[in-house]
Amino acid sequence: MGAIATDEAGRGAATVTPILPTAARDALATAKARLAAEFGPRLRDVRVFGSRAWGQPSADSDVDVAVVIEGASSLDRGVATSIVADVAVQTETDLRAMVWSAAELDRQVRIGTRLATDLVTRGVPI
Repeated sequence: MGAIATDEAGRGAATVTPILPTAARDALATAKARLAAEFGPRLRDVRVFGSRAWGQPSADSDVDVAVVIEGASSLDRGVATSIVADVAVQTETDLRAMVWSAAELDRQVRIGTRLATDLVTRGVPI
């Protein structure tokens, strides 16, 4: 596992390169572009997490994608999930989205929730 770098907010960022097929990298770039077009500056982060980000995927591992949106509503969550799912279908890539509001993610990190902490310390920014 690579070293952990810290961003200006004190959150970590993994320096590990995720294990992703070229098709998945292309699909992630497309998904991020579509999310940015939809949410603009409210899109705070898009990261790969899980076995592919940690460098330990199995042959059938999907690509877990965390989407963090400032002030995310239920509607925003549905739209973001649909965008990632549409890209997955169009590119025949197994992308799975988990959408967080920025405040929710920050709160979960503060209380030490493992998934949230792993996401910010080991997740790989797209």
